[in-house]
Amino acid sequence: MNDRWMDAKYDSALAVRREVQSGRWPSAQTRRCHHCRGTAWGYHHYMGYARRHRLTVRAVCGICHRHLHRK
Repeated sequence: MNDRWMDAKYDSALAVRREVQSGRWPSAQTRRCHHCRGTAWGYHHYMGYARRHRLTVRAVCGICHRHLHRK
């Protein structure tokens, strides 16, 4: 993986974390998984990590998140 992609991934995760910590977004653990409706574990950047999609996420559980990244 290249450094540019890793930087974008880090920046996207940080943007979501800031939204949660500021109270503007709920913690993912208080939400339901977008796919299986179980308790969510975190947010998935389903549109990628580009700057325009940093906050385009869905709450997902750990199992579904791993499955999504294996596709």
